[in-house]
Amino acid sequence: MAENINLCLLIIDLNDFKPINDTYGHESGDLILKHISQQFKSSLRKGDIAARWGGDEFVITLKQVNKDNASQICSKLLDKVSTPILDKGQNVTLQVGASIGIAFFPENANTLTDLINCADQAMYRVKKSFIKT
Repeated sequence: MAENINLCLLIIDLNDFKPINDTYGHESGDLILKHISQQFKSSLRKGDIAARWGGDEFVITLKQVNKDNASQICSKLLDKVSTPILDKGQNVTLQVGASIGIAFFPENANTLTDLINCADQAMYRVKKSFIKT
């Protein structure tokens, strides 16, 4: 990573995606993933990058943000993710939530691998805090 570049990495895991995929099928799951992708695209700034990380996880990089900016963007993303979508094929309204882990370069990590691990650990802490025991 280049020196003096402020970078924020978000790892986003969708909550309640698996039951939708298992109950209504992969077409409904794909509909959710496409919907989320469009929501991210419409919510991010020019120069920010969003990509599907795998399964129901996404990774987003935000350049030149402070913690307050990152928090505002995360709140906006959470609102957008939770927007219900009508699956016309199943005649059902689908809705998911998300858990977001945040890590800052160079504050939290100095390498890309460490930054990813830091954001991933943060996401799992958030996800764990919502699990009902």
